[in-house]
Amino acid sequence: MEKRESLWKVAGITNLASRLYCPLVSLTDGRVFRTVRLELDGDRLKYMTLREIEVVAVSLIKNHADEKT
Repeated sequence: MEKRESLWKVAGITNLASRLYCPLVSLTDGRVFRTVRLELDGDRLKYMTLREIEVVAVSLIKNHADEKT
């Protein structure tokens, strides 16, 4: 049985305007939700597209999964 590649999509973004907390991105692959913390400067994040934010968040999920294996 081959492993299916998950297609993560952004479900929500919080803490965008906060100066105290890092932005959180919630993603779903249609079955489960994952929330990741973006360690990005708020000014940089302001100029990123949703697709760019999605790529950064998905790479964090994949890096975390690689660390577990």
